[in-house]
Amino acid sequence: MNHFNGALAMKRLRIGLLAMLSAFVTATIAQSLPAEDASSVIDKAIKAVGGEAKLSRLKAVTLPLKSRFHYGNRETNFSGECSVLETDKLLILGESDGVAMRGVFNPLGVWAKFGEQVEEARAGAVPAIRKGLYALRTAQMLLPLKDKVVTLSPAWDGQVGDRPALLVKATHKDHGDLLFYFDKQTGLPAKVESRVKLSIDQLERSIDFAFSDFKEFDGLMHFTKIAVTGDLEFGEKLNMEITLSDLKPKSKLDESLFDKP
Repeated sequence: MNHFNGALAMKRLRIGLLAMLSAFVTATIAQSLPAEDASSVIDKAIKAVGGEAKLSRLKAVTLPLKSRFHYGNRETNFSGECSVLETDKLLILGESDGVAMRGVFNPLGVWAKFGEQVEEARAGAVPAIRKGLYALRTAQMLLPLKDKVVTLSPAWDGQVGDRPALLVKATHKDHGDLLFYFDKQTGLPAKVESRVKLSIDQLERSIDFAFSDFKEFDGLMHFTKIAVTGDLEFGEKLNMEITLSDLKPKSKLDESLFDKP
């Protein structure tokens, strides 16, 4: 009787292990098989938002906006506009909790001026900010995903919330890996995930941008809400909600706008 029970237990164990192995292999194969060619996913997204000609107008753009920034147990509100040139220059003008603010990001550094006081970002934090701006601008313009400095991995299936999505990993020679989510039905960009190292402990953390409430601006479909979430130093959490009220493409933005304040 004991021999019978032992044999039965061993049989059940083998069946269980085989079932687990089968499930693992099936899941691995499902994840590794490309759902769709990455280039065709990008092309569909470009077409969905309005085409290359419309997107090329976003190389220089001004965006009136409001944002609410949660950092740990603190909250900051901002109202104003940002002007962006290519993927590496940003100017923010407005009021932060009633104080005049001017924020500048350029290839040399990051600065914020509150009233008459100028603060410079720690050198170790600049690469993370640079990667975040590149991720956000690439999701907005899409065309940078076709640059020669970017390598695309085959697309696979995933989800954003309860909506099916196609995921594409883009590897930039300077910025590293970014994971882009495109709505499977509409083709529109839905989210981008980035991994960044912050300045103090140099541990990799996730900073994500999710896009919603798309509206048409002169033939261009563009998100009007951005949810930014992430893990920061000392266990702090980042939550930011950004609402865009308009989209103003510019034929040119003067480079001097992005000088250190």
